[in-house]
Amino acid sequence: MAPSTGKIAGSIAFLQCVGSRDQTVGNPYCSRICCMASLKNAQLVKEKYPDTDVTIYYIDIRACGEGYEEFYIRAQKLGINFVRSRVSGIQEGKDGRLSLLFEDTLTGEIKRAKHDLAVLSVGLEPDSNAEVLGNLLGLSRRPDRFFEIAHPKMRPVEAHIDGVFIAGCASGPKEIPISIAQGSAAAAKAVKLLHRGVLELEPTSAYVDPEKCIECKLCVDICPKKAISAKSPAYVDEAACKGCGSCAAACPADAIDMRFFSDQQIMAQVQAATEVKREFPLIVAFLCNWCSYGAADLAGTSRIQYPTNARNIRVMCSARVDPSFVLEALRRGADGVLIAGCRIGECHYRDGNYQALQRVNVLKGVLEKIGLDPGRVKIVWCAASEGEIYAQDLREFIAELKEMGPVGTELKKRKEGEHPEPSARSEEEP
Repeated sequence: MAPSTGKIAGSIAFLQCVGSRDQTVGNPYCSRICCMASLKNAQLVKEKYPDTDVTIYYIDIRACGEGYEEFYIRAQKLGINFVRSRVSGIQEGKDGRLSLLFEDTLTGEIKRAKHDLAVLSVGLEPDSNAEVLGNLLGLSRRPDRFFEIAHPKMRPVEAHIDGVFIAGCASGPKEIPISIAQGSAAAAKAVKLLHRGVLELEPTSAYVDPEKCIECKLCVDICPKKAISAKSPAYVDEAACKGCGSCAAACPADAIDMRFFSDQQIMAQVQAATEVKREFPLIVAFLCNWCSYGAADLAGTSRIQYPTNARNIRVMCSARVDPSFVLEALRRGADGVLIAGCRIGECHYRDGNYQALQRVNVLKGVLEKIGLDPGRVKIVWCAASEGEIYAQDLREFIAELKEMGPVGTELKKRKEGEHPEPSARSEEEP
């Protein structure tokens, strides 16, 4: 029925992507369910009122689920019209009918069409009350405001916070079958956690030296797992801490340290790596445990050839790399420092690589002030399966350092008084 007249509509238009797939006035993402919902409703209309003209105006028909393509073909056989187009406006005429102005994207022509009824497929948006729940649990949200899952392939129903599971449209628009599957998966994850009865703690967790803590609360803001409470002094919940080390690298008072990856242990590795310099350039490389270290290992097992100039030091996350580690390596004669982490957006600790990138950018400014070429510190990204990419990044860095020359020349100039002494730690933002 047409609401304006109460009569059976002789012509119905279904308009797709209203508020979706629009970078300027709508949501840039696809709402996924709209195409099939319109196909279903259009078929119901056509089956009950065969004489009604039904037209679907679409940007792209996305029928990618099981049996969806067959459903789309059935709609075509029922006589439903499909127009690939972009509708720019709707006007109501004096006769009460609606006039659609649209561009036929197959021919490039601007056309008009009249219909008795227009049905809008409005894009899905997250619940406005979700922000309250997200803040309560410490959940991250994507740019589209849906909750962010830990990993789209490996952990599709898990949040970054342990013990929190996400299913259905909480993490984005989804069809009913996918929502049911995710709900079952989330329930199974929760039952497994409860059935175990105990929690396994990460051995690499952080801890606070209360005598050094200056209560700046920088660690509270920077922790991706919300495992640090703003007590006096700061306190680390070891059950929630996953040992990324971002808090230890950011702490201005060195009040936080890591088990198995302490400042003292990493400094000892830096000193051992720079003890003997047999080749130029000498590179100290800090590789994250989850991706770049695996990529370097894969490069070796795959017999990918690359120079042996790098001395690799494993850290749990690229965010663990303290500026003092880098400065110590350069002071001891390393010609360059390479920091390699997970690809942007794929960090095991959510945003550790963003923190590492920010820290390196600040550190480069410090190096420039003390007379060292900022290019001697480089940060790169690669996945665990990208051994060739890691090898190529290393080769490119070696070529760049050869153009700069040995670090000893710059250090000699600084010692002669041309530049001030370097600070042990650069100022950082959370």
